[in-house]
Amino acid sequence: MSDLHVVILAAGKGTRMKSARPKVLHHVAGRPMIDYVIRGAQSLSPKTVTVVVGHMKELLRQGLHEHPELSFVAQEPQLGTGHALLQTAGLLEYCCCPATCRCCGDTRSRSLSGHTSNRVRRRAC
Repeated sequence: MSDLHVVILAAGKGTRMKSARPKVLHHVAGRPMIDYVIRGAQSLSPKTVTVVVGHMKELLRQGLHEHPELSFVAQEPQLGTGHALLQTAGLLEYCCCPATCRCCGDTRSRSLSGHTSNRVRRRAC
């Protein structure tokens, strides 16, 4: 386990999806989109994985019940990516020199494997 902290952004409304379900809970190849991101993040052996939730946050937490190791931070109101990351500061401030990897909840997990994960690991304190 490294001193790497992964933050997954999943607070958005997903307006273009025109669905009553949070965007990251839509299934792709039989699994919710965010599940691919979580598994990719876990492959980095991070110290923590934090999901920033907002729109329909309780439904999202219920949808991720198979991942009890996750921490959740609420972003209310949703004021963009930078604001979402600021919401995690309270959880991460106890770390003396954390490396943080930010991921969007609807990102393919391939972006967290191979060359990228090696670079992230090298930068972790």
